[in-house]
Amino acid sequence: MKNTVVRGADILLPTEAVAAEKWAVVAVDQYTSEPEYWREAEEIVGDAPSTLHITLPEVYLAEGEARTPEMQKNMRAYLEDGVLEKKVENGETERKNRSTEEATVRRRQEEKGKEETEAE
Repeated sequence: MKNTVVRGADILLPTEAVAAEKWAVVAVDQYTSEPEYWREAEEIVGDAPSTLHITLPEVYLAEGEARTPEMQKNMRAYLEDGVLEKKVENGETERKNRSTEEATVRRRQEEKGKEETEAE
């Protein structure tokens, strides 16, 4: 494998069975340090799979060391329980892979055609 600075990444997203309104947790700057905002988010999300369970909001930075093991446990559970599925592998979508494969086949066919023409 070549030494590269940048590599394609695998991108995992929640399956369609995951409630999008509970998965995505967003806070604008004015709320990131307000405990009440995060308590309300926790009530809405409950035990459902959510990014809330795998991120550390700014308001809890002082508790980061204590909260990190639970976040890691949740991340592993999301992987093991099929909450997340791979949507992009090595930086390429299935469509891109297919297009690349088709282009390679066409190029090889063209090269083969040129070789046969030159041989005649």
